[in-house]
Amino acid sequence: MSKKQSDKKVITVRLTEEEKQKLEYCSNLCGLSQSEFIRQLCKGKAPKPQPQKEFWELLNDLYDVHNSFQNCVKYEPSALEICKEIEKKGISEEIQRKTGLRLSPYFPAAKLAWIFRHVDGALEKALRGEICIGTMDSWLIYKLTGGKRHQTDYSNASRTQLFNINTLRWDEELLSNFSIDKSCLPSVTDSDGDFGKTDFEGWLDKSIPIRGVMGDSHGAFFGQGCLKSEMIKATYGTGSSVMMNIGGRPIFSDKGIVTSQAWKIAGKVDYVLEENINYTG
Repeated sequence: MSKKQSDKKVITVRLTEEEKQKLEYCSNLCGLSQSEFIRQLCKGKAPKPQPQKEFWELLNDLYDVHNSFQNCVKYEPSALEICKEIEKKGISEEIQRKTGLRLSPYFPAAKLAWIFRHVDGALEKALRGEICIGTMDSWLIYKLTGGKRHQTDYSNASRTQLFNINTLRWDEELLSNFSIDKSCLPSVTDSDGDFGKTDFEGWLDKSIPIRGVMGDSHGAFFGQGCLKSEMIKATYGTGSSVMMNIGGRPIFSDKGIVTSQAWKIAGKVDYVLEENINYTG
């Protein structure tokens, strides 16, 4: 593979059926294939069809959808630049030793750093305690509990590149390197811990406890019964996750394999080695 080919970025965007129809309409109107239309959109090059109000309304919808295109256009390239800045400090290996993750814009830390650096008022609001940041599960818990809880579990926290998987805490040095205020982050709870209660915004007559939270591949790992050291699973979807239980102590790979926490259940931590294949489905 040539260097030019290996430097290409692969961006995956998941759309609903309605959004796929909008994408097909917009790309046809521009006389472009859907893949070329997305490439131009992510580069910030506005397509130039014959002026039609309906087209521009649909195009705006595409920009808003799931924040997928916004993430492609706004955050990924700049997050990469932030990673390059940090790499120049010579702390990439230290970051991997603390988090088990290679320094990469794929993980949330660099994206969050970009937001606080470039979004007007974001940092000031964070310092005033007006912003919460976290992973999808922490947002769901916040919504399910009516804003009473802002929590995540160890499996999700370990994938942010801000969590020290050795000390089991948000790492002050990592937060400083990425210029992120700790007060914005969710508290970290055992995967089978207390995440509050929910009545699904009134859909239930009585609130029920939320007592189980895990990352997606970690949840699949648990569901496959890989509860003991050296047990391995491979799950398939759009991509594939190959994960191995390595027990109660982290093992760090020099071959590019990620180390993270499988979970913390009943006070006991298990770690995993994981590698992902982008396209298998």
